[in-house]
Amino acid sequence: MENHSRSLSTDELLEIAADQTRRIVLSQLIEEGESRVQVEELVSTVCAETGPTVGEHPTGHETVRTRLHHRHLPKLAAAGVIEYEEDRHCVRYHPNERLEALLDFLEERG
Repeated sequence: MENHSRSLSTDELLEIAADQTRRIVLSQLIEEGESRVQVEELVSTVCAETGPTVGEHPTGHETVRTRLHHRHLPKLAAAGVIEYEEDRHCVRYHPNERLEALLDFLEERG
């Protein structure tokens, strides 16, 4: 298995994990392994996990889709954590042990 993730600093890891939407997306992607996941599946998961709002923001499907497309997925792709194929509307996770450990830690502390 090829490692696509670049080495991320602690600050970069914390910034990635600081957002609830990104944590939800990453959890689903980690469960899927390196399989491609359709963006629409991620949208549905975020909406189901957050209910009507994420923080103070509404989470209608269109709102979540727009935020994923313009904010969250590009940030994760720039960090090398995912491959985002905009034209195919799919995402593939690139395993990152440090990020996964941080997400596990945050989930345990709930």
